[in-house]
Amino acid sequence: MKILLAISIFLFYFLNVSIAQEVIRPLTENPELINYMLPAQLKQSKQLASLPFFDDFSANQLLPSADNWTDQDVYINNSFGIGPMSLGVATFDAVDVNGYMHAAIDNKPVIADRLTSRIIDLSSYTPNDSLYLTFFYQPQGMGNSPEVNDSLILEFLTADTVIKVWYANGSDFNTFKTTVLKLPPNADDTLLFKMVHLKVDNPLFFSSSFQFRFSNYASTSLSLSLRTNCDMWNIDYVYFDANRSLSDTIFADIAFVKPPRSFIKTYSSVPWAHFDMAISKIRDDVYYNIRNNDQIKRNLSEFMLFIRNKAQSVDTFRLGLEGSMSGIEAFTNYVDFRYPWSGDNFPVRWYPADKATIEMEARLGVQASDPVENNVAFRTVVFDDYYAYDDGTAEFAYGISGDARQTAFYFETYKPDTLFGFSMYFVPNKEKYSALQNFYPRVWTSVNEKPGEKINPDEPITIIEYSEQRNQFVYIPLSQPVFVEKSFFIGWEQNEDLSINLGFDANTNTRTKRYYYINGGWFQGDEDKEGSLMLRPVFKKTIETRIADAKHSNFFSVFPNPSTGNLQISFTTEPEQGKVAIFNSLGVKVFESELEKIIYNLSHLPNGVYLVRVQTKNGSASVLKWMKH
Repeated sequence: MKILLAISIFLFYFLNVSIAQEVIRPLTENPELINYMLPAQLKQSKQLASLPFFDDFSANQLLPSADNWTDQDVYINNSFGIGPMSLGVATFDAVDVNGYMHAAIDNKPVIADRLTSRIIDLSSYTPNDSLYLTFFYQPQGMGNSPEVNDSLILEFLTADTVIKVWYANGSDFNTFKTTVLKLPPNADDTLLFKMVHLKVDNPLFFSSSFQFRFSNYASTSLSLSLRTNCDMWNIDYVYFDANRSLSDTIFADIAFVKPPRSFIKTYSSVPWAHFDMAISKIRDDVYYNIRNNDQIKRNLSEFMLFIRNKAQSVDTFRLGLEGSMSGIEAFTNYVDFRYPWSGDNFPVRWYPADKATIEMEARLGVQASDPVENNVAFRTVVFDDYYAYDDGTAEFAYGISGDARQTAFYFETYKPDTLFGFSMYFVPNKEKYSALQNFYPRVWTSVNEKPGEKINPDEPITIIEYSEQRNQFVYIPLSQPVFVEKSFFIGWEQNEDLSINLGFDANTNTRTKRYYYINGGWFQGDEDKEGSLMLRPVFKKTIETRIADAKHSNFFSVFPNPSTGNLQISFTTEPEQGKVAIFNSLGVKVFESELEKIIYNLSHLPNGVYLVRVQTKNGSASVLKWMKH
């Protein structure tokens, strides 16, 4: 892993602080796409598409397939869809191919993301060939809901023509799901996407340059501190072909709808050094979610499960259940197949190593006409030096506000060990730097699975620069390691009403293990905020340190403080080249300059509390509070 010199987080001020104590908000960037290397075919492919055209976005990649699409605005993922037809959805999230929000988006709806098919030559077809385009869509999903003035549209294009043929106004998911039409009527109520089935019969479209294009209109706050991935839509199962009919809305397909879950009962990962004890915590069955999208009962010829140690590059386990998966009812969702095992016969065994990476691969034996890619599902389980509930991907950012000043997260170690620190994922923001503050890492005892006595000293830290690596966790070392026997809490305490922007995994719910402190008591996580903090206890002394000790990080001072407008910077050593930046209480950068002088006229700034950040070219950085009155 590349060692980073400095990590910073941005913190934001939440509105309605008198009401909310826990706050989650959409991301301001997509960390999965930042620094993502485009596969060569996405950069180079110029081929035409042909009929039949089908894409259910189940391929294991983050961007649309170049075989079908000409652009890469949308995000292919298994995280933001609720109840999809199969693995993977295409999410319109107002973020570009590089992971950053589109610069043109403001408080009025504008086109944000586009998903454009490759050219399809329809010149040899006529209206008598009965062409239909079918797709499924869903607003919001696990993300931010589109406003009523926002929309998802579909256009048909030729070299000479652009015609809007369909649109849907924005709504929140709860409102939308009450309007989902079940086609056919006996379909179950767990398919939470709505079908659109359009006939293509306008003579204008029977051209050698035909394309279809999905676009979303999105809007966001004018305040930079409140700009987020916004007005999200998911689409799935795009199918375009000839010789179809109005009633051709059934898909003869059995598919995985979720990646396989971890074989550890409680956690997504445990320390490899604890794995010998974790064997007793292994799930007692194989559990996978599939859906029969057909109108008839379907059989599987086989179900294959492979478990392999990636370091050894060999399968450690292969399970074949031929003939045992018959009779999957029509339109059944989330069927779970179970194969009993116990810790005694579990195929993975501990061996001497710092860590291990185990890959689970499941395959369905289906008819040859079924789409191939949605019949394979993967999960990679990493056993390193930490416990984790989260799946490694953030859907939201978490913070506490108002009178809340402490957050605690419950863990239970499988064997007594020494806790050396935490790993935390801080979500970056569009402006890269925002309001900064010290916070205190905390460890508490557990009393009846609620936070008890604080057991580590007060040692404030400051995170001074964040990473743009994909879902990169920051290691926070404890000043004094803590020995834990079994159950404990970790978290943080803060002095100000500014909240750290911690990653929040909405697909793994551990709300009941999360507490916040307010008015002299601990309260369980809010019921409407189901998910897991991306916060992990680390049980091995990690040399790589990515934080600055708040007590020793300040190499400059500011005066007068308070001031009526002039700000003077004084250095404890000879001043170096670098930059000075100033942030307001909302985390917005309001001033930036090279370190060319030591006195700055800031009389134009409104009165208030600001944070002054100095970063030198040698990588040193520090933050101080400054007041203007």
